[in-house]
Amino acid sequence: MLLLLLLFPLAAYLVFDVTAKAYVQGLAEADLKKMLQTVQPLADQIFQAPAGTDAVTRREQRREEIAQAKEFLDQMKTLLRKEKNDTYLIILNAKFEPVYPKEFDSQPGTESLYAHYAAQLADGGQIVSEKHTERLTLDDRQYIAYFQQMDNARARANYLIAYTPVNNTDSLLSGVAKLVLLITAFLAALSLLAMWLVAGSISRPIRRLCNHAAQIGAGDFRLSEEKSSLKEIDALNLAMNQMSQQLSNYDTAQKTFFQNASHELRTPLMSIRGYAEGIQCGVFSNHQEAAGVIVSESARLTELVDGLLTLSRLDSAKQTLDLQPVQLSDFLSGYLKKIEGLAIGRGITLSLKERPAICAQADGELLGKVFLNLVSNCIRYAKTTVGVDVKKEGRFAVITVEDDGPGFAPEDAAHLFERFYKGKDGNFGLGLAIAKSSAEYMGGSIRAFNGSCGAVFELKLLLCGSDNRERFGRP
Repeated sequence: MLLLLLLFPLAAYLVFDVTAKAYVQGLAEADLKKMLQTVQPLADQIFQAPAGTDAVTRREQRREEIAQAKEFLDQMKTLLRKEKNDTYLIILNAKFEPVYPKEFDSQPGTESLYAHYAAQLADGGQIVSEKHTERLTLDDRQYIAYFQQMDNARARANYLIAYTPVNNTDSLLSGVAKLVLLITAFLAALSLLAMWLVAGSISRPIRRLCNHAAQIGAGDFRLSEEKSSLKEIDALNLAMNQMSQQLSNYDTAQKTFFQNASHELRTPLMSIRGYAEGIQCGVFSNHQEAAGVIVSESARLTELVDGLLTLSRLDSAKQTLDLQPVQLSDFLSGYLKKIEGLAIGRGITLSLKERPAICAQADGELLGKVFLNLVSNCIRYAKTTVGVDVKKEGRFAVITVEDDGPGFAPEDAAHLFERFYKGKDGNFGLGLAIAKSSAEYMGGSIRAFNGSCGAVFELKLLLCGSDNRERFGRP
């Protein structure tokens, strides 16, 4: 922008200088063209007519030619008096002597033009053609001249020269161009000042926002109080504050997650270590019982580590995803049989409503984990029954898992899918967090709410044939 503003005055000067000179020449050409539009037809009308058709002597023919020339001169004088532009005529006879005007001082440039053409005609010089227009520079002045040799005009008016001087406006145009240069330079200076002020009003808040971004990168999530008259800057500041708040929440959640994960990992590890040391030191007489506890805690530890790894792969989008058509009724029925032993042990009845075959796009492994987590959670709190239903809602297949337990406490409802969240009478765990992340990874969604007689989990998946680009979670 600075370079453009510096070049603008020079460009304006050059453009004005060229266009002004072209304009002046154009005016001269237009004046000459306007006069020739009248002169040429008149000359053709008078001199092209057959001269002396009724004359019987050369003298009579001569008188008729003189009369034609006189008529032409009279009409030309009348025309020139009416015309108000700067166009002039020179008429020469057969001897190259001036017929009009008689006095060269009456018209500017007549002497120069006469001398130029008379020299070419008298000494046998070459004229370009009998009728032509040319540009001439004579005595440091420019002219646009039209030359025509008359037909059947041997007495007078043998040669017609019409011309218009191109006014020498170089000094005037040069002065005006310099004035234009000064004006544009002054305006460019004002533009530079305005640009500097405007740029400063934009760059200063942006620099402050850059510093704020650097603070966010360093872990300082304080909100910016930047205010600007530009709505774009305000929008950027709002977006950065939202980002800062989200990063702050994520950082807090990560710290809480690691604290809880450390706690959950430490508990089975301490139990395993304690029983192993007890066996080593001979504290336990029943080694089988101690070994059973170690195996049980190892399985719990393995399950926890597997959950952490699954969440890590889902968060980093490195979990293998193989979306295939899945017939939900048959698929869910098979997984209910796998968990039926847990339900019987707690005295819970599992049921799946019979529905027409519904096909959804899903990854079988992830869908199985999600479904088992939901059903096992319902079994933990159900009184007697856990029901499963599958139906269609628009472009989605909806899997509903419902129990007849006490439902969710109001303060727990908003945190059910948080990692290691522990509600009242609940347990630390990753099951529901994995279920939510897995559902979104497959392009679905999951939610939980209290139904008419207990807790309800609702899982939505895209039906087969639906556009898989429209997803709830990450692509």
